[in-house]
Amino acid sequence: MRGSRIPVHRAFLLCSAVLLLGSAVAAAGEIVDGSIGVTNDYVYRGISRSRGESAVQGDLRAHAGGAQVGVWASTLDHADVDEGVQVDGLLAYRLPIASEWQLHAQFTHTAFLNDHSPLLYDYDEVALSLTYQARMSLGAAWIPNAARYRYWGGPLRADAFAYDATWLQPLFSSWHLSLGAGYYDVSALYGNGYAYWHSGLVGTIGPFDIETIWIDTQDRADYMGFGPYGDEIAGSRWSVALRWRF
Repeated sequence: MRGSRIPVHRAFLLCSAVLLLGSAVAAAGEIVDGSIGVTNDYVYRGISRSRGESAVQGDLRAHAGGAQVGVWASTLDHADVDEGVQVDGLLAYRLPIASEWQLHAQFTHTAFLNDHSPLLYDYDEVALSLTYQARMSLGAAWIPNAARYRYWGGPLRADAFAYDATWLQPLFSSWHLSLGAGYYDVSALYGNGYAYWHSGLVGTIGPFDIETIWIDTQDRADYMGFGPYGDEIAGSRWSVALRWRF
């Protein structure tokens, strides 16, 4: 019971705090928006968090100038979070630094509901990204408390780092070619890191966002200590998503 109660309590506090901040922003007459959608495979930094199965996702955000608060959630299927839900609470700020250039800073706390592991996988992330014309993005992230549970070594928490680059190339109307690559340095947890990359088509039709993305990872991601699920969660795969924006 302990493994399930604590994450729910944390996620409730997280959502409450973010929604209170969002309500304050909305009361000031600023913008509140969000989305809800479905994907055939929830993939994050090249790794499937739904073990190749579909996931329902949604978010709610409030904007005031360059500041933003929000909540994002997704269903997932993890070795220790079976049929669980991931909830992210975020605080962000976007700062124009030159013509068509922006710096984006974001703090995210990620909580997992229905987490039955002795460790609890909740973690925090601080990210910085530099964008140009909403086309190019270069980013770096620090996770100070990334988690791994080792069946023959017990729980472990350590620093992890992520670096990525993306490019959106206009094709026609509201459709773009999306290209990207990154490296996830989890050497303090697994003794090594891995590269990941993607290419695909993204676009909008009215209030709907559509993504069809081919994703792949470096071969060593298949056997980096992800247990018996390595070939299910790493390697090449398609991710197709449909979201309704409101």
